[in-house]
Amino acid sequence: MAKPVKIKTSQRRAGVKSATGRRDAKGDLLDAALSLFATAGYNAVGVKEIVDKAGVPKGSFYTYFASKEVLGCAVIDRYSEMLSDRLRALLAPDDSPVERLRRHFAGLSQDIAATDFLIGCLLGQFGTETAGQRELMRQRLLQRFAAWTKALAQVVGEAADRDQLLAPFSPKDAATFLLNSWEGAVLRARVERDRAPLDTFENVAFASLFRSKG
Repeated sequence: MAKPVKIKTSQRRAGVKSATGRRDAKGDLLDAALSLFATAGYNAVGVKEIVDKAGVPKGSFYTYFASKEVLGCAVIDRYSEMLSDRLRALLAPDDSPVERLRRHFAGLSQDIAATDFLIGCLLGQFGTETAGQRELMRQRLLQRFAAWTKALAQVVGEAADRDQLLAPFSPKDAATFLLNSWEGAVLRARVERDRAPLDTFENVAFASLFRSKG
């Protein structure tokens, strides 16, 4: 079973030394930034807040990250690593393709509900906040969304091979629709502080794209 994707820092405490005996200041900065960006947003958080939370001198920040935007790209990568268990479970042929797709989105939706809808998908959140201002982050988001869509399309393709995908959708188009629709449902769920938009996504999207049985 895939591990929940929750916005949390690594198990080590800030300031704890690595196996080499040296403090992992870069890791502390990433953990602090991930936590702050998820709860307050990218634009609302400054470098000072990040270094204060990490317990790292401000001058050390620029040793590891040339700018806040470069740090933002690293946070996108860290968050994507947190999604990796979900993607591995999605691709594992242990159930029907449609059931794996349902389970994938249901698990992600449950993670969001568990935060009382205070935290959503960081990729979608960053896309809303930064796509028109931060080109480096926009390009990194493009890569991560493309990789996610590719994994979804692979499983949708398996469903198509079993004649479970309703015509005339291609696997890529169906995967893109699923991801776009879920991201929109996350936004609404956060605004409404209610999981109803997420439930509507699952009910309508899957009924629209896939045969009910098979």
